Amino acid sequence: FPNFHSSEITNKEIERIVRDAVQKECPKDKIKKINYTDNGIDVILESGNTIEIEVDWQEIILI
Repeated sequence: FPNFHSSEITNKEIERIVRDAVQKECPKDKIKKINYTDNGIDVILESGNTIEIEVDWQEIILI
C-alpha cells in the first residue's frame, strides 16, 4: 500500500484499499469475500481465484 502512512486504520479503510488494489489488478473479476487471517488478508474472487495479501498486523492498529 504505497500511499499508506498511518499506523491507525479502520476495517472499512483497509477494505477500500484492498478493493481498489484488486480492481486495478483484476478489473473483470469481482470480489466475493474478504477474509482476515493471522498473516494478512485473503481476497476470494468470483472466479474462484484467491489473492493473498501479507500484512504485518503488529504494525497496524485497527480502530
